[in-house]
Formats: sequence, structure tokens, C-alpha cells
Amino acid sequence: MDLATVRVVGAEKVAALLLGIFRADTRIESVNCNNTPALVAYSGDHLEGIFLADVAGGKITHFYAIRNPDKLLALAAPRQISR
Repeated sequence: MDLATVRVVGAEKVAALLLGIFRADTRIESVNCNNTPALVAYSGDHLEGIFLADVAGGKITHFYAIRNPDKLLALAAPRQISR
């Protein structure tokens, strides 16, 4: 069974799945990505993944994981924002 297509329901099951993805030395930071709550995972200074959450009614309804190294390159590159 492909994990990408398995529906995981319930806070404890989702937390266990996420904790099982990374090593113990992984650093997790809470961020806002595209106006969406997200978690960013680092191993040392290396970006391992970003996890975005859809929230409705105060509960997470969907959780999206981005771990493709090609897609993470755009997130890891520093950018200057000007007006």
C-alpha cells in the first residue's frame, strides 16, 4: 500500500506518522507558508520537508507534505521582498 494514498485520521495517528518520518535530531519549526499554517523540518541546516495544514472550525482538515528535493529548493532559497 502506498503511504501517499493512505488516509490517516485522528490527532494521535497523524502525530505518530509525522514523528515516524524523521530522526530524533530533526528540528521542527512552526511557520506561515502562503498564508497557511505549516511546519518546517530541518536536519542540521538541511531542509527536509514542509507540511501545510488546512484548518476549518479550529481543526486540521487536510495535511500536505512536500518532501521532493526539487520543490524544496525554492523554499530553501533566501529571497528579498521589496515594494
